[in-house]
Amino acid sequence: MRTEVDVDEFRSMAKARIRRQCEKCEGEDPKCLCALHFQRESEGYDACVPKDFWHVEDMEIEHNVEAFETKIIQYCKNFRRVRFRGYGLFLRGDNGVGKTTFVSYVLMRAIRFGWTAYYTTLPKLDYDIKLGFRDDEARQRLEWYLGADFVAIDEVAKERFKGGAGDSYTRMQVERILKQRYDDSAPVILATNGTLEDIGEAYGKSITSVISGKYLQVTLDEGDQRERARERMEKALLK
Repeated sequence: MRTEVDVDEFRSMAKARIRRQCEKCEGEDPKCLCALHFQRESEGYDACVPKDFWHVEDMEIEHNVEAFETKIIQYCKNFRRVRFRGYGLFLRGDNGVGKTTFVSYVLMRAIRFGWTAYYTTLPKLDYDIKLGFRDDEARQRLEWYLGADFVAIDEVAKERFKGGAGDSYTRMQVERILKQRYDDSAPVILATNGTLEDIGEAYGKSITSVISGKYLQVTLDEGDQRERARERMEKALLK
């Protein structure tokens, strides 16, 4: 979660770093690539999308390509219908199979089409919710973020493994968020290592019913794409 001050400061620094230092236009040409670069970074920061994925639209998808092309791309092509009918996404798979990449792609594409978006993880959401106990401004800011057109929650159901049942207050708040957005026909994108049954154990059968009826389910195949990233890093550094 970013404060308004955080966002304003980042935009100011990004403008100086990207636009004003552009050798081609020095920030004067709105059609220059530096303008797109600045827009992506400032909007990605504002939406709390992980920095590695601010330019995800330029990335080459090397793993789970079929799922990306047949489900993620198609979901994005139907943004207007998705937004107004509240159709969500439920991505499941092991670590490193591309869940966060796909989530970030959807959010950055949504932003590009004029929608608002917010990315968080379950542990981060837990922290931000509890921060609001003692900080009214933080509580209001989180509620504002959770009112975005597209809300993504990554690492869902991880809390159920902390000490058994997990934090009951966090579970209750996640259930509230999912039900409220379901009732408001506002889409949520969920990413998890668990199964739909795990979600049911964590949040109850009513939530699994919501997911079954209004979420496009995407199961990603095994294969750690982070290994490919490591290989590219070593090739770049050790060649």
